[in-house]
Amino acid sequence: MEPSECVRRAAGGVVATAGGPLWSHLAAWDELLVPVSVEGGRDGLDLDEGWTGRWTVTWRTRGDQVSCLVRDLVRTPMVDGDPIRCFSWQREQCHRPGLQFLVSTGRHHGAESLEESRLLLALDFAGDVVDVVSQPLKISFTTCGKRRTRTPDYLAVTRRGVWLIDVRPEPLIKEADRESFAAAIDADITVHLARRLHEC
Repeated sequence: MEPSECVRRAAGGVVATAGGPLWSHLAAWDELLVPVSVEGGRDGLDLDEGWTGRWTVTWRTRGDQVSCLVRDLVRTPMVDGDPIRCFSWQREQCHRPGLQFLVSTGRHHGAESLEESRLLLALDFAGDVVDVVSQPLKISFTTCGKRRTRTPDYLAVTRRGVWLIDVRPEPLIKEADRESFAAAIDADITVHLARRLHEC
């Protein structure tokens, strides 16, 4: 099938290609993703009135940690951040951490698994990447009266938009993961960041 015959359709906000090969010279990185529904994860989230004043986002910039309420995120500068936590290596661990060099950014970025390394490669090859931050921030949210935190894997600033990315093989996604993914979506972090970048 010729590349022009490939049909592109929207699937939950992610562009997917159906009906033929995905030609590498035409591929965008988001066409390599398999979208996973997180709708079931919203059920346990505390989204009652005033939730944006209870949830917080924390990130690191110039060596210092900065926190703000989700409702104040749109007014808080959050670009040029550093990883919120460090990557660790130890003997006999089950995952494969490492560093992946990106031509797009001119520096190495941490990865905690082969899947994360592959994502970075796809971003570098086809993502129109401007910058990537590993472990960019921590979201603290409430669910069923319990406080939980989540650190997404990457923040990618691209020429097509800002992406907050979690990398997880689908068979390993648990209900708690779906809840965390839904919390990141409800916090609208990428929307706030896109506004900040547009204003800069």
